[in-house]
Amino acid sequence: MTKSFLLILSAILVTLGATVSAQESNEHILLDQLRVIVGDGSVLTNAAVLLRGDTIVAVSPSADMEIPADTTRIDLAGKTLLPTLIDAHVHLGYEGTSSWGAQNYTRENILEQLQRYAYYGFGAVFSAGSDPDVLALEIQRQQAAGEIGGARFVFAAGMAPPGQGPNNQFLVEALTVEQQTGNTILRGLANEEQARAAVRAVAELEIPFIKLWVDDRNGSQVKLSPAIYRATIAEARQMGIAVVVHQQFAEDMPDLIAAGVRGSRLNSAVHYHVRCESPPDICRRTTTAAILPPSCSSPARPTPATHQHVSAGTFSPGDLQERHLG
Repeated sequence: MTKSFLLILSAILVTLGATVSAQESNEHILLDQLRVIVGDGSVLTNAAVLLRGDTIVAVSPSADMEIPADTTRIDLAGKTLLPTLIDAHVHLGYEGTSSWGAQNYTRENILEQLQRYAYYGFGAVFSAGSDPDVLALEIQRQQAAGEIGGARFVFAAGMAPPGQGPNNQFLVEALTVEQQTGNTILRGLANEEQARAAVRAVAELEIPFIKLWVDDRNGSQVKLSPAIYRATIAEARQMGIAVVVHQQFAEDMPDLIAAGVRGSRLNSAVHYHVRCESPPDICRRTTTAAILPPSCSSPARPTPATHQHVSAGTFSPGDLQERHLG
């Protein structure tokens, strides 16, 4: 939580034209009289936040804060501080200002979108299985070196049956981006050995996430077989790679969980578009395994300014609609 708070703090200090950087100085800085959204449901008003270097030392009501000598005080009355947000499922690069598709996928567009996410308070975004690997790794390297900014770019290597995976429209665009960049986006898995080899190739690139598609796309594609996804997850666990699985049907959940979806170490997680008739025991098992909750997505493609994350508990079962996205 400290690092995510500090990303917003940095933005506040820059906006105010502050000459003292909380992350580059070991002196104490007091942010005073601001509202703090803690992140656990509580909100502090007339609060104070004491910083030293890159550490939040204390957060308390302003009147109760013990202030060290020679502390620099910054009055932030009317401002709000909150942990940065994380978008855990995006497909960066394909969205343009007035169109969607491979023609928009450029390094410049990725950077613009990462900057836009940061502007709206996002500290990181997870692009799930649709990015050219070498280009994405270079952007990550540049971010780590401080050469470029924006929300932290996290991505997964995509894996599915050969020539399949994303929905059919998205698939065409992803394969086009592969051709344009000469990079790999989707690794085809035809058998267990090929699956293990693909995982090892991803490990060599030091990509820490893999996205599997386990979906027949309403009969238009071949669903990844249990034997292949089990081999993939097992190999990934040995390599320390987290596996995110897109799946569409509740009946696939028990075996995916048994294959190694364990939330305690987050070696694997499942992103799933749930059918409303999913048995309650499946919901309980996914909760126990710390699997990502069902998504209720809008057909529209919102910008980060309007993107809202909702849990299934917000709606009655009749309100949820099955979506075939991602």
